[in-house]
Amino acid sequence: MSNKKIIKPLIIILCIPLLLEVFVFNFRFWESLFFSNAEAATTRYEDGVYYAEGINAKVRNIYVNTTDSADIVHLRVIVSDQANTGFGYDVTEIVNSIEESRYIRIHPDGVVKNIRLDFHPYEDVDTSVPGNVEVEFNVVRPFSFRVIRFIVLMVIASLVYLFRPKSGIYSVKLWDNGKKMGHDNKMIVTFAIIAMCSFWILILMKYEDVPIAEYQDRQHVEAIYSYQAEALLDGHTYLNIEAPDYLASMDNPYDPAQRNAMAEETGIRSRGDFAYYDGRYYSYYGVVPTVMFYLPYMALTGQALPNSVPVFFCSIVFIIAAFMMILQLTRRYSSISVGHYLLISIGTVFASFAVYCVITPWIYSVAFISGLSFVTAALALWLYAERVMSSCKDPDRSARVISSLIGGSVLMSLAFGSRPSYILYVFLAFPIFGKAIREKHFFSKRGLINTLAVIIPALILCSAVLFYNYIRFDSFLDFGAKRNLSIDVMYHEMTPSTLGLGIFEYLFQLPSVKGTFPYIHSVYDWTFHMTDHQGVLFFDPVFGGVYTLAPFSLFSVFLFRRCKTLKDSKLYGLGLLSIVIALILMIVDIQMGGISMRYQIDFALLIALASAVVMIDFLGKNEIGAGDRYAELFHRALILCTAFTVIWLLMTSMALEKQNPMLTYSTNLYYSLKYLIFVLR
Repeated sequence: MSNKKIIKPLIIILCIPLLLEVFVFNFRFWESLFFSNAEAATTRYEDGVYYAEGINAKVRNIYVNTTDSADIVHLRVIVSDQANTGFGYDVTEIVNSIEESRYIRIHPDGVVKNIRLDFHPYEDVDTSVPGNVEVEFNVVRPFSFRVIRFIVLMVIASLVYLFRPKSGIYSVKLWDNGKKMGHDNKMIVTFAIIAMCSFWILILMKYEDVPIAEYQDRQHVEAIYSYQAEALLDGHTYLNIEAPDYLASMDNPYDPAQRNAMAEETGIRSRGDFAYYDGRYYSYYGVVPTVMFYLPYMALTGQALPNSVPVFFCSIVFIIAAFMMILQLTRRYSSISVGHYLLISIGTVFASFAVYCVITPWIYSVAFISGLSFVTAALALWLYAERVMSSCKDPDRSARVISSLIGGSVLMSLAFGSRPSYILYVFLAFPIFGKAIREKHFFSKRGLINTLAVIIPALILCSAVLFYNYIRFDSFLDFGAKRNLSIDVMYHEMTPSTLGLGIFEYLFQLPSVKGTFPYIHSVYDWTFHMTDHQGVLFFDPVFGGVYTLAPFSLFSVFLFRRCKTLKDSKLYGLGLLSIVIALILMIVDIQMGGISMRYQIDFALLIALASAVVMIDFLGKNEIGAGDRYAELFHRALILCTAFTVIWLLMTSMALEKQNPMLTYSTNLYYSLKYLIFVLR
């Protein structure tokens, strides 16, 4: 290997992060070396306000050291200078665990006369006021070489170098002669999966757990899976929580206004987001996560299981399954490269919006990530079974085919028991096994074993879920969602007038970006939103549409243009039906659920799957670097769209408007990120 090939990556991976760390992220240190001394003639601290008077100098920064105070202290800097008398800057904070936050860089107009630091900057809001304050002006900030930041920069630089347009990784074929994967490629794929899983685990580990025991004591919905496990262990399906008697006497117990009035009259409030029927509380959340995770844990320990645990396990399953699903799709193309496979797999993982569950590991995330992981694993197994059938001499008796069919059927049924709407994914089996069905390997005498391998597991498990519904609500098809004691959905009428707004929000809404940390915000203030729809429409924070937050999914719009070549590869039906099912799920969510980022998880994977199919087909039939302008354009577009998909979705983790925001449940992580990379205050 030439010296040039060694030196170039070293410069990018080591030297550039080093220069950034020393000079960019320590810019305030170098700048402060040239500050002149400044002191106040008189100072005093009283009633939570620090006064510094008679400074008469240019002040560039303020060092604030607080004692006897909370971990985080908010303050407002108020400056009297040559242009203003008592001008208040925006509220900022001192985080006692982060030394950089003690240095406040200010930008006054000319000579500063007086400065006030107000430690109760919000009206009508109680804030922590320090018992004592030490203040200095124009101090030299210490040089801070942050090892973690340097490592992060090196990782980012490595990824940029690895996936740059001219990288050699795009010339390495994934499959040797279109049949087998070489040992080196297996190592690369395995390492990529482990790295992705480790990254998601790191996010979960840094996120402080929702206090599940506290929620259980308060009979809060956050512990409802544990309540369900407790009920099943006691031999019944209703929850061990007594419902107020007034619910049974009400004309419509699902009307929130009536419930609130009765709660005020009796002093007993009903439980929100629980299902109610015939005087009992029930859980309308799928029973499968309860049986798989919460019930065994409670049986062994007697304790409630934190919701982050099933989110953790299902997230790992989802990542592995997504990589395997894309791997099976690439088997149809001998010329697909390792680099393109990795980009498409990463793009699919993030464009599925599954990262929402990892950055918000709470009750709702359990249902979504469990269902998503099961359907993805089922599709991966069915794609594997289809490939074996196409190359097997006797696909009607192959143990690999039968076991994969059974496994996929079991997993699809588990998804149904986790979140019933995922049952629509089962129809993807028809385009996947389209050729096998035409060749009588299903729904025929010789294909009887294959057919039963799919039908029997699904029949048994789905029947068990439906029977569980009947025990609770005297109806096989009543999952309890319409009996939810939240907004009234029992009598909610579906109307097409919400579809235009809902489809726009879910697909095309641009992200709301501002110039201050955390930069990305909900497109609606969810406490006060305005629409033209005069009716009930549930809103939760939404940060953008699928096509804007996950530009990787934009490739799905080329599905019809690639119709002919996709039909040749037997993938057109899979891509087309994925879009159709996505639209159906989107419409159902808009009509029955409303608009929320978590509902985007229902259909985002399907759109990402259609995009993956398009890109695999295009890149598998067009060689990069062979002078094809369109191939080069799509190649670079894939890199950029995947990168922006990852960045946008990770940015939503810091947003303040989402449920259980990082600022509340992982305060240290929130401010660590702010002062580690995003802010040079």
